[in-house]
Amino acid sequence: MIKHFFILLLIIPSMVTLADENTDATILDKVYQCVEIKDKVSGEFTQTKHLSILKKPLIINGEYVLLDNGDLEWSQVKPIKVTYFIEADNIYRLNDNNEKEEQRSFNQGAASSMLTTLKASMTGNFDLLLDNFELQVREVDCKWTIFLTSKNDDLKSFLKSIVLKGTSQVDEVSILEVNGDKTTIELNQSSSKRMLLNAR
Repeated sequence: MIKHFFILLLIIPSMVTLADENTDATILDKVYQCVEIKDKVSGEFTQTKHLSILKKPLIINGEYVLLDNGDLEWSQVKPIKVTYFIEADNIYRLNDNNEKEEQRSFNQGAASSMLTTLKASMTGNFDLLLDNFELQVREVDCKWTIFLTSKNDDLKSFLKSIVLKGTSQVDEVSILEVNGDKTTIELNQSSSKRMLLNAR
């Protein structure tokens, strides 16, 4: 199910690799001048999945909220209603009885890495990414792109690369998986936080 969250993309020549301290500080500082860092995030998403076994992409619409305890609630609304919780120890699916069922295909390391990655993407705190990824950055007039290559073995087993795009916030997350599947997630953040589970 982690695969459903991530994907894709291209290689653009004029990139700056975040390798030494000066480069890290300089490039991230430029991006941070543009980004509004948040600790409470919610909104809607449109997820387009290109699977190697299907001719047409799958399009999923839904809502998300970063909960007060740091977990992420990810609720698909269309075409099928289903809610997932991404927590530090695992990924859980909400069943028909409103009980969380563990998704046993993911270990604790993968779940923790995924939660950190999504939190960094949604809150704009990209320092969280440095433990798990090599970063390459482009920024022009506060329109920026961050290319992520995993250095974490749990993620590297299924995840090839991630691309973040945005201005004052992350607007798009693109993921390329090792098996060739691609996913693009467009994020539309809300100005106020809503508890999706309690709203049902």
